Amino acid sequence: MTKPIKIAVIGVGHLGQHHARIYSEMPDVELVAVVDIDEERSRRIAQEYKTSAYTEYTQVLKRVDVASIAVPTELHYKISKDFLNTGVHILIEKPMTQTLGEADELLRLAKKKKLVLQVGHIERFNPAVSALNRVIKEPRFIECHRLGPFKPRAANIGVVMDLMIHDIDIILSLVNSPVKRIEAVGVPVLSQEEDIANTRITFENGCIANITASRVTKEEIRKIRIFQRDAYLSLDYINQELLVYRREITPDGRVRIIPSQPEIEKIEPLKLELEAFIHAVQRGQEPLVSGEAGREALAIAWEISRQIKPQRRIMILAGEASGDLQGAYLVQELKNLSPEIELFGIGGRRMEKAGVRLVSDITQIAVVGFVEVLKHIKVFRRILKKLDDLMEKERPQGIILIDNPGFNLRVAKKAREKNIPVSYYISPQVWAWGKKRVKKITNLVKKMVVILPFEERIYQEAGCPVSFIGHPFLDIVKPLLPKEEAYERFKLEKNKPIIGLLPGSREGEIKRLLPVMVETAKRIKERIPDSQFILPLAPTLSRERVNTVLKRVNSSIRIVEDPTFDARNIMDFALVASGSATLENACLGLPMIIIYKVHFTTWLLSKILLKIPYIGLVNVVAGKKIVPEFLQYGARPGRIANACLEILQDIERLNEMRAELAKVKEKLGEPGAPRRAAESILKVLEAV
Repeated sequence: MTKPIKIAVIGVGHLGQHHARIYSEMPDVELVAVVDIDEERSRRIAQEYKTSAYTEYTQVLKRVDVASIAVPTELHYKISKDFLNTGVHILIEKPMTQTLGEADELLRLAKKKKLVLQVGHIERFNPAVSALNRVIKEPRFIECHRLGPFKPRAANIGVVMDLMIHDIDIILSLVNSPVKRIEAVGVPVLSQEEDIANTRITFENGCIANITASRVTKEEIRKIRIFQRDAYLSLDYINQELLVYRREITPDGRVRIIPSQPEIEKIEPLKLELEAFIHAVQRGQEPLVSGEAGREALAIAWEISRQIKPQRRIMILAGEASGDLQGAYLVQELKNLSPEIELFGIGGRRMEKAGVRLVSDITQIAVVGFVEVLKHIKVFRRILKKLDDLMEKERPQGIILIDNPGFNLRVAKKAREKNIPVSYYISPQVWAWGKKRVKKITNLVKKMVVILPFEERIYQEAGCPVSFIGHPFLDIVKPLLPKEEAYERFKLEKNKPIIGLLPGSREGEIKRLLPVMVETAKRIKERIPDSQFILPLAPTLSRERVNTVLKRVNSSIRIVEDPTFDARNIMDFALVASGSATLENACLGLPMIIIYKVHFTTWLLSKILLKIPYIGLVNVVAGKKIVPEFLQYGARPGRIANACLEILQDIERLNEMRAELAKVKEKLGEPGAPRRAAESILKVLEAV
């Protein structure tokens, strides 16, 4: 006597409860559990079919040999993956998964574990279809109609994935030829997705299939008509009937049509489907509707859906003002190349203006340093949970991460678990922190798009797909106003020294750096009385917050709002926080001094972990210290002021610094980086 197969049904809603009913009646099968997040429903179905009820599928992972998965499609991948990894055979209701990438991962797992993976295309088990397979040969034209009333439970997916995918699977099995061309149209009527659709599929062997699916029709119709050289076949799925009209040549040369109706034993298709699945498991055979077949139908359905609603949905995440700026330029190019694209995520005012639907503002994650991150850990966790939920709900075709590794690599890990491809634009400073982070990034991202020339080699050596596209600052850092107009706009005198304060865009930087800069400016003013000081306000900061610091020292520093680079273009010198602003200044040829301070613990850790002799990006790209750096306890106003005065009062040294900055700019590549970045990222999406 063979040991019964232990099975669980995951999801006992409209369809899953019938899975439970049929399994409970099967010989050689023990229905050991039903699982549903609705505790009352799970308990009711379990009681009806004399089994155990659970609300979490993880509770039964190691208790069963087989699982029937009848949950919403967005949950198929995660649940199926967990069962396969545990060594459990699975049947997944159609559509197999939400993306082709997810389907491929499940196929890989099933093959690796030598497990049966069947996809629930129930019409393959309709007795009328079995009869059709016995008489069909070389179909030339196929016409399908699958029409019915609207059902709110399916409103979150389109009619293509809800209904048409059944006929796609049947047609692919009947024609057995590669697809040559797909033409599709469809419109929403009662939901946000398409409710009626028509598709014309042309196959390489010349066969043409015309498929109509609608869920806005009062009468329920499910029919397929097939025309081949010697016959016309008409199948009614609902009534399980097949009519065959054959052409016959009479002895006197006349053509006549001979109708016939094969006798069909009417059996519940779901019962046949589940029995076939259990037999495949028992015999270790490939099921009638294999994972590969389910994936093939999904691929056609995806292309049809893309033609009907060619909207790509992408999550994009920036973590500070510079990322917001570069993200905005990238978004503009993505929309130029793919106008239907929809972007949502985390950014600032610039990205929002470019067309990103913000779900959180960058100010919530704009922190730097180990200790600083720990202080905001609750905020980070809340936002991560929000993004995790959005990945499940909105199922983006891809995710774009911009710099900000402390937060973004956590998002990348979540995305990998959901098989969502990640493109990373603007690499974290892996060259500063060693190779360990490079390996981590390589395991998490589909494509690195780097903007510094030496970064490409680092990722190539790690085996990470990478493209060096040049630096976007060559396109972005462009003043709009002539200098004469800029002097007038900012109320500055062109014949007196103009010194800029660029303390950064994060709250922590204002707290630690601005007081040092203000005191430095005060000392410079004492030595050069006619010097003028301006502070371009980062879009992530409030004027009130900055004013609070300035008022403490009775400063005459002028705060200006300059979303472009007009203010910096008329500066003679700048005190700047370490970061991307140093490269912006290099593009403008603006001499500077770099200042940076972080929490004491962060500083100690960085001293241990940093692998480079300087931290200013401009010096890193130059390969030598061309700009003085005053860091942590060395960032004292007296020392900084003296260094500034030495440079400002030495025209030869100023010109030497400008020449070195020009060399740095040359190393950044050619203009057009945002466009090249967008092209590289879209190629990743097209490959999914």
